[in-house]
Amino acid sequence: MKSVKLIVQGRVQRVGYRNYIFQKVCDYLGEIRGYVQNMANGDVLIEVVGDDQDISTLIKFAHKGPLLAKVNRIDITELSNHDLDQHRDFSIRY
Repeated sequence: MKSVKLIVQGRVQRVGYRNYIFQKVCDYLGEIRGYVQNMANGDVLIEVVGDDQDISTLIKFAHKGPLLAKVNRIDITELSNHDLDQHRDFSIRY
């Protein structure tokens, strides 16, 4: 298992980005746990724990985003696994 934090920059708020990521995780990546959340500066934060393949797939989805999104950059930081152990599923934080 691997834990990562993604900071997604670009036009990613008010375009359905969080719902897009949530839906992709629910539809294709059921083993991923964590959350997606808007940040005050206009970026989107995604923190997840899962296997390498699922996280790689999530990163591909994150780069694409929904139709109206424009992802300029994603900063990826590996976290220690215990940072996300409390998550039992994947959720949207408000």
